[in-house]
Amino acid sequence: MSEDEKLLKEAKKLPWEDRLTHKNWKVRNDANIDLAAVCDSISDPKDPRLREFGPFFRKTVADSNAPVQEKALDALIAYLKAADADAGRYAKEVCDAIVAKCLTGRPKTVEKAQMVFMLWVELEAVEAFLGILSDVLKCLGDNKKQMRECTLSTLDSWLAAAHLDKMVPYVTAALTDTKLGAEGRKDLFDWLSKQLAGLSDFPDAIHLLKPSASAMTDKSADVRKAAEACFNEILRVCGHEMVTKNLKDIQGSALAIVVERLKPYGAFQENFETGRSISSGIASKTSSKVGKSNAYGDRASSSRHGNRVASSSHALLNVKDSNKDDRERMVVRRFKFEELRLEQIQDLENDIMKYFREDLHRRLLSTDFKKQVDGIEMLQKALPSIGRELIEVLDILLRWFVLRFCESNTSCLLKVLEFLPELLEMLRNEGYTMTEAEAAIFLLA
Repeated sequence: MSEDEKLLKEAKKLPWEDRLTHKNWKVRNDANIDLAAVCDSISDPKDPRLREFGPFFRKTVADSNAPVQEKALDALIAYLKAADADAGRYAKEVCDAIVAKCLTGRPKTVEKAQMVFMLWVELEAVEAFLGILSDVLKCLGDNKKQMRECTLSTLDSWLAAAHLDKMVPYVTAALTDTKLGAEGRKDLFDWLSKQLAGLSDFPDAIHLLKPSASAMTDKSADVRKAAEACFNEILRVCGHEMVTKNLKDIQGSALAIVVERLKPYGAFQENFETGRSISSGIASKTSSKVGKSNAYGDRASSSRHGNRVASSSHALLNVKDSNKDDRERMVVRRFKFEELRLEQIQDLENDIMKYFREDLHRRLLSTDFKKQVDGIEMLQKALPSIGRELIEVLDILLRWFVLRFCESNTSCLLKVLEFLPELLEMLRNEGYTMTEAEAAIFLLA
């Protein structure tokens, strides 16, 4: 008899827990094989041995040895086939270990982990799944396609037990997690669209509205496309009235996109133009400020230029409450022509909505590059008469230019490059030199 055979024979005399956690991997492997055989032989779900075995799996499925880990999953599968709903008491801690240690393993390990999830679904261990759903969704941030596909398959299997309405809050939080990555967001939006497509009415989908609207402005074209498909499903299962009533937290270009999508329903446009209840507080206040500025600006333009063209152009900008010094204090380092952080984009959108006339800011914040070009042309035509006002918001305009450079759309970029010499010439004629903060925004480090 070999040394290994002697070791395994002696180990069989040990208690289950000692065998399953033995320092020798061959002993652990043999113990899992024996445990699976015992579970296969149990026909009564009330067998007391099942209660004894339940706590073992939290450690065994996390075994550092891949072959042993697979045998542990085999034993767990046999256990779940023999058990009843009482096994749900162990689901949370065991599933935690599976998410942490098995879903990134070998294909066979991942397949067996999914089988475990399916069996626990059949035992209706719903609370356990919801308890680890956030951790599972984080796996969509993995750059390996296999891992993301496994995660989506896991969500499919859980859907039967947990139901979509219970999963929505966790999915909503995942969509706003910056660590998820573009591929993960796309996959999750695609998965949501697939689930919503099978429903005729689902009011809980309204919680997905804000992340879907925000994602329609994502830098990734794939994410934008997936988010728009999801938005269309949300609109269908919730109805346009419910969507219209839940736009108060959506701002900037995301809001502009939603406005476009809701225009066919008519009533929305009237509510948007008159009530303004669906827009942000900043946008609401801006409307009244622009109106006051127009009256003042008309008088000022008449005295300076003596023509109505200048008056009309002046109304493009509302700089009455602008405080460039405060904004410049926020520029603490040189910008780089790389993807802007979400909060930087949101700050830029808020500033544009506050100081640029509504028809102009809608064009500048649109995801349609043709409308962005239209916005630049509006500024270009008005440039001779709005020089001083434009200087007051120059930092905002430069930040918008940087965002366009990051997106690299050819038509919009060419228009920006066409406008820049005219803008710089205007600054020279006004005797204006960029501040250090403005240069930090616009010039490469």
